[in-house]
Amino acid sequence: MSNSVRLAALLFVFFHSISNSYARDFEQAYILVSVGKIQVPIPVTILPASSKLVTLRETESGYELEWSPIDSTEFYIVEQLVNGHWQQVGGDITATRLTVTNKLGSNFRVTACGRYGCGSAAIRNSIVDGPVAVKRFSSSSDQVLQGEQTTLSWHTSNASNVYITTNFGQVYRGLPAVGSMRVSPHDFGIYTLNANGFGSSVSVSATVVVEKPRALVSTPQTAYLEPLRNKGFDVIGRTLLELPLGVVFSTHDEHVALVNKSGDIVWRREVDGVVANQGHFNVSDGVLSFSVSKLDGTGRLCSLDVNTGNNFKCIATESPAIAKPFMLDVASSSFASRENQSAASGTEPTQKVIAVVDMNGRLYLADKDTLNVKHSALLPAEVRQQKITANIAAEYGTSRFVMRVSNNQYAALSINPPDDGCHNLSTCTRSVMSVFGMEDDEPAEPVIKLEWFKEVAR
Repeated sequence: MSNSVRLAALLFVFFHSISNSYARDFEQAYILVSVGKIQVPIPVTILPASSKLVTLRETESGYELEWSPIDSTEFYIVEQLVNGHWQQVGGDITATRLTVTNKLGSNFRVTACGRYGCGSAAIRNSIVDGPVAVKRFSSSSDQVLQGEQTTLSWHTSNASNVYITTNFGQVYRGLPAVGSMRVSPHDFGIYTLNANGFGSSVSVSATVVVEKPRALVSTPQTAYLEPLRNKGFDVIGRTLLELPLGVVFSTHDEHVALVNKSGDIVWRREVDGVVANQGHFNVSDGVLSFSVSKLDGTGRLCSLDVNTGNNFKCIATESPAIAKPFMLDVASSSFASRENQSAASGTEPTQKVIAVVDMNGRLYLADKDTLNVKHSALLPAEVRQQKITANIAAEYGTSRFVMRVSNNQYAALSINPPDDGCHNLSTCTRSVMSVFGMEDDEPAEPVIKLEWFKEVAR
């Protein structure tokens, strides 16, 4: 008779005393193994790992000890080597720091204990001789093909806790002071090494770009669009913008260029980042505005004279900007001082501003001529459910724009002057202060209003 043995993903627990050097009572962990129709509990060992870092700092009266935290730990046991024997100090510690008020010896060890017992002791392996520092943090390659790995290497000093976070939510905890590891980046991976200890911390980032196979972009067959790749331009297809002068486009080597109908390069401008949009062309003044995504995790809003490529100017955005800029007509009182805003009456004048939204949903309103930022604010949480990369459509002559929130959700928003009425204690106080001339020069804050939110059936 053959019996199939399978492992159940269920933990069966008995509580009993386990004999160990710390004389504690722990639970015994079991897994259930099915033998035919019978389930048999088999004892297993589940113990916490050891701290990678146990760091010591000497004080006038003793020592300060810190160590890297361990998952599934209920308490730590700290021992000091005194006259050749290990002695526990401080009782059962639930934190990752201990102050020792004696100088009987600088050799310590830390043991993590959990529900089912204590792990192996970690010996003190670092003595602080200065502030926390990251001497090196790098990747073996800052650009990999899809599916490839890269190696992150680091060297820190005087840290008691080292871990790495990513822009896609992954965290690598309990790292040694000096080490390396292989990682598989996502589309655009930002890895941040965090080192902290004794009240100070340092963070350093490294960026890895994943090159994915690009599908051929279908473009109009004209005398000048198709030969661009033959001329050696690594064109980003979605950026092709046909103008009377020729075609404007961006390339993967961080340039924007204009080629005329004869195939000649009119101008080529380095933009310190990747432009992944057509940009916004203002016919009245011949200015092209476009958003930029940078490898350091930030972005830019830039503009230039499309005829010459000159008058190039940029402002920074907090995160990469993928969606193209758009023009809005915003009420002038949205940016006026409260004194001028209160005095405004009659037909509301407007001014044109160039707007851009970065990937994290922060809206920037800038003067269309100087690019000076007039206002910056996060969009409502409802429209920031995902990273914002799709282009945004503006309703001509208004302050309203429509954006895609997800694959089948859309929202319309508008920029409105501040409501200077008296509706609550805060606004009433502000109104009274304005009457007495106490807030005349305070700039107004335009209001971002969510007009509607719709889900489209697919």
